[in-house]
Amino acid sequence: MAQRRLADVLRSTKPPWVVRRTVKRSAAAPGDLHGLLLRSVDGARCRSREGLLREFAAALEFPVAPGEDWNVLEEALTDLEWLPARGYALVVRDADLVLADAPGERRALLGILELVGRGWADHQAKPFHTVLIVGDTGPDAQRVWPVPAADG
Repeated sequence: MAQRRLADVLRSTKPPWVVRRTVKRSAAAPGDLHGLLLRSVDGARCRSREGLLREFAAALEFPVAPGEDWNVLEEALTDLEWLPARGYALVVRDADLVLADAPGERRALLGILELVGRGWADHQAKPFHTVLIVGDTGPDAQRVWPVPAADG
């Protein structure tokens, strides 16, 4: 699968909605995200579904706590009326640690993130993308997160 330029992905209202970016462990998250509202999530705090939901709620200032429910997360991500922007970029640092204690949940999370990205594009004509930042020394990133890779 050919790598896509991250800048091109983020400006688009077309898939992929979720991409993976492999970086050196010491590298920072992407800086310039082309005018999109950037929110960053610490993957180390997202080892379980409960931790992930708390971290997403804090990063995105959810007005209602998602509890332990994937559906509430999906509803909150498709709304975001309390964070008006021309588009959204959710950067997940240390994504190889996300749901490490519950790897079977990763497919559900990817499904939600892709559904949300498609929904924003189709109904709001705004981009919503998730960038999964994985380290170059961690587990095989393509196996952990089977999504397209994006560079720079």
